[in-house]
Amino acid sequence: MASIHESLHQTDMLSEIDFNAYLQKLTRMLANTFLTTPDKVEFQIDCPGLRLSIDIANPLGLVLNELISNSLKYAFPNGKKGTISIHSSIYTNSDIELVLEDNGIGLPEGMDWRNTNSLGLRLVKD
Repeated sequence: MASIHESLHQTDMLSEIDFNAYLQKLTRMLANTFLTTPDKVEFQIDCPGLRLSIDIANPLGLVLNELISNSLKYAFPNGKKGTISIHSSIYTNSDIELVLEDNGIGLPEGMDWRNTNSLGLRLVKD
């Protein structure tokens, strides 16, 4: 959330942020936090023109923080290199689709992420 507020203060428009630029900052920060070799994981971010209000950006930023953190911690074990992609589609009725995916090892067999005790995944589900 602090990064979102920082992004707001760096723009002339205090009502919305450039979410593509925000994602660039967030992914760099998380890679530096979770990876001993930050270039082990490549980020492909393609969200051109995606500008979000603070009311949307804050909760979405929390969910993306959780999903990206989980990918960095678990998707690429034993020094495996990988890619995390984030892209958006903006539809004519103002709906937005945001897709985050990685090419890591996937979820453990039989794991139901919708029914877990993990606070982070409960946040994502909600």
